Amino acid sequence: MADAIEQMRAAVHDEDVTAGVQADVAFHRAVGEATGNVALVDLVDSIGCQLVPERAAVWSTPSRPQRSLDEHTAIYDAVRGGDPARARAAALAHLQSIEHEIGELTLDRGETA
Repeated sequence: MADAIEQMRAAVHDEDVTAGVQADVAFHRAVGEATGNVALVDLVDSIGCQLVPERAAVWSTPSRPQRSLDEHTAIYDAVRGGDPARARAAALAHLQSIEHEIGELTLDRGETA
């Protein structure tokens, strides 16, 4: 997770959407690996590969890369600190944030969510 956070930090700094998406996929995989659940890792890998275009669209929106970095860092800090309740809360906050961002993107494009 730490490596993915550092990759994401560099991608945010460089405004590199491709590297940001790669770091995002790596972070989610690392979270899956941390659970020790092989089926979850497979699911995360599958979803990660299928949603690359959507992740790129979200990462291309203003201020999203920094928010993702902050949200992922909160998840990582909680996991590293051995605080599952805080990790769960941070993960849910991240999911809600992404859900909101996707909703905004679809509205901007005139799509229905």
